[in-house]
This record gives sequence, structure tokens and C-alpha cells, in this order.
Amino acid sequence: MPRLHDIQCGHQPAVLIAAGVLAAASATGCGAPRAKRGFSRAQFIASADAVCRFEQAKLASISQRARQLGRALAAPSVIRQQVAQSQLATTRLEALPRPPADVRAIDRWLTARTVAATVALDLAEAPARGDAAAVRDVKGELAGARARARAMALGYGSQVCDETD
Repeated sequence: MPRLHDIQCGHQPAVLIAAGVLAAASATGCGAPRAKRGFSRAQFIASADAVCRFEQAKLASISQRARQLGRALAAPSVIRQQVAQSQLATTRLEALPRPPADVRAIDRWLTARTVAATVALDLAEAPARGDAAAVRDVKGELAGARARARAMALGYGSQVCDETD
């Protein structure tokens, strides 16, 4: 006849293994959200500048190709290609670990880049003929959006990204 002790403390390997895994997971913090360790400001700027250098090279290539094809740089297809490149760079910048103290400033800069890209798309969609005043307004808005993004990049310390934005 089994003893009470054997029933209560019986050999149940699955239960013991599960308990061990749970204890190990609790001890290591597994399953708990971990804060993503950010770069230092200098590391972020160096990484952001590398992204912006790549963006600059791609934008130069788009411009060169447009000229070779006899397209104006203000042609909607050229603007769309430039915007796509800018959006890709912004996505790469968003993926960089950020210095914890600078998250808000970086977020504002990346938002300014996104706004500039959106306004550029508006310009690409503007009618080729028609309301010249509306097109002029969108061009003015784009210049302002790009200037804000440049100022934020420069203000943060980037010597490269301010040339791209």
C-alpha cells in the first residue's frame, strides 16, 4: 500500500521539470519586458550619419539617372523615388537604439522627416497644370518642412543628416 509521503512526493518528472523551468525563467527575468539599451549620443549620431550618407548617395543616383533620362528633378516620378528613399532612411533611423535621454528630440526629428516626405508626395501629386498658387504653396510648405528637419538634425549634432533633410 502506498504511503501518503510517496503520493505527495512521488516521482513526477514532468512536474519537476516544469517547476525547474519556471523557477529558472523567473530567476533570469525571461518573459519580462526588457528595456532596449540605447546608444550613447555619439554612437547614435555616428550610426545616423552612416544612414544619411547612404541616403545621400541614393538621392544623388536618382538625380543623376533622372538627368540622363532627360527628366526634370521636379517630375512626379523623380519626387516619388526620392521620397521612397527618404522613407527608407527614416525607417532605418527609427530602428537605431536611441540614447534614453534623447528619445523625444530624436522622435521629433524623425517626425519632421516624415512630414517633409509627406509634403513632397503632395507636391508629386499636384496637378502639372492648373492652380499655380496651390503648387507654389506646397513648394513653400515643403521648403519649410525640410528646413525644420535640417535644423533638428543639426541641433542634435548630426553633421551629415542636416544635409539630407
